[in-house]
Amino acid sequence: MKIAGLLGGCILSLVIGLAAICHTWSSPLGVCSGIFASGGYHLLNGKTLYTDVWDHKPPIVFLLNEGAQYLVGPVAWSARVLDASFVVLGCILMFFIANKVLKHTWLAILITALFAVHFTAPVIYEDGNIAEGYASVFVLGGILATLEAMEAPKADYRWDSLAGALFALATWTKEPFILMALPCFVLLAIRRGKISASMFFGGGCFIGLVFLGWLLWHNNLGDWLDSLSFGFRQAQVQFSGTWFDRLLINIDPSYEKVLSLSIAGQALLCLCVAAVPVLLFLKDPKAYLPMLALGLFGTAYVGTCISLRATGNYYVQLVPAYSLCMLCGVYLLMKSREHCRAPAAAALGLLVIIVACESSAWERPQAKPYSDPMAARIQQLPQGGLWVECENLCRYYVVTRRLSPTRYFFFGQHLLIDTAKTTRQQKIDQLTSELETNPPVGIVLFCDQFELLDRIGLKSWVLGRYKLDMTNSKGVQLWVLRDIVS
Repeated sequence: MKIAGLLGGCILSLVIGLAAICHTWSSPLGVCSGIFASGGYHLLNGKTLYTDVWDHKPPIVFLLNEGAQYLVGPVAWSARVLDASFVVLGCILMFFIANKVLKHTWLAILITALFAVHFTAPVIYEDGNIAEGYASVFVLGGILATLEAMEAPKADYRWDSLAGALFALATWTKEPFILMALPCFVLLAIRRGKISASMFFGGGCFIGLVFLGWLLWHNNLGDWLDSLSFGFRQAQVQFSGTWFDRLLINIDPSYEKVLSLSIAGQALLCLCVAAVPVLLFLKDPKAYLPMLALGLFGTAYVGTCISLRATGNYYVQLVPAYSLCMLCGVYLLMKSREHCRAPAAAALGLLVIIVACESSAWERPQAKPYSDPMAARIQQLPQGGLWVECENLCRYYVVTRRLSPTRYFFFGQHLLIDTAKTTRQQKIDQLTSELETNPPVGIVLFCDQFELLDRIGLKSWVLGRYKLDMTNSKGVQLWVLRDIVS
């Protein structure tokens, strides 16, 4: 019966995950999804990350996209398959976490549904294939491994090591997720001792050494460090206030993009806070759980403060911890049944009704047929490279199966800052040199981006070597080599 319940829960979690993510399947790749899919396409064609393909994100998101294209094919749809797989995996992990704590299949499904609603909310998940989504799934795995470690025999530290390794994978997907490892590390150190904490740390270090070895093998460690310094430098440029200012400013977007999505979620978060003193007073064996959940939520919140661009996908980081807080709220209601059965049962029933009636939280954009005449036109051009000036349009690389002749396969205003290895001017010089040495057959840009091209000295080169071929309804232009047009 127990196996049948787990199997049924996994199947329902799969259905919930697919239903939550299906609205992205027919939409074009957006900003982040286009960058990662196209970066993966370049890696699949023998380019080296950070050296030949520059971006400031950690390597895992690009390697995942490369792997998906290797299995599915070098097509945009591979990003959708990868994305859906991780959403389903996240729902299944959330179900196992909830079922482990509650020992109740249907309530675990309820928590899984709440997780899916918040995790794939269009306001934060946008068009999918985002680093925060993949990192969050690794975090859920780390949380589950931590809970297993708490119940493991003292001499068995396999779960401790696995938890550390999974949090490290999350960090190598998006750096701020390293903060979420701290509450689990502290919990294991206090409750299971120094050896447990050391094994957790060792699991994380092992993953770190693997990726450092990978960087050394590809001779791109210096380029990775340069990209890492870009992230810190960019955060400084964007906001010069104190950390206290950052924490205050971040309250409104966090509430708007995550907490406001569900009244039931807000109520359960309040119950999670209340669960801390109540479970400690009752000497419940899981009294540590709400403290862990709130610790994870706090560190995730700090992680979203590092960059104050308030971009929606940054707030996906809050969802695993927020879901664990909701789980703790339900756990408190279940424990309350032992002392005041009728009110607790009524509260659980009301919770189910609220979740079912919150239709706005379940709403997803209507899937619409999509066609891109510009992509079709690029595919008609002779063989050769393509350069996309703006990160918003990076999808054209993988959609048209063309490669960039320069490591800066997009070049926005935000890249014009000095980093550890390269100055602003060195970036401009390298971009200009690589484009002039190996000119692409086509250049894609927004019609209002010539001011940036003029600032970096490329406007006259583009106007002299290229001819405008087409402009779509969104102001995106395709410029083609004059030799080809003539």
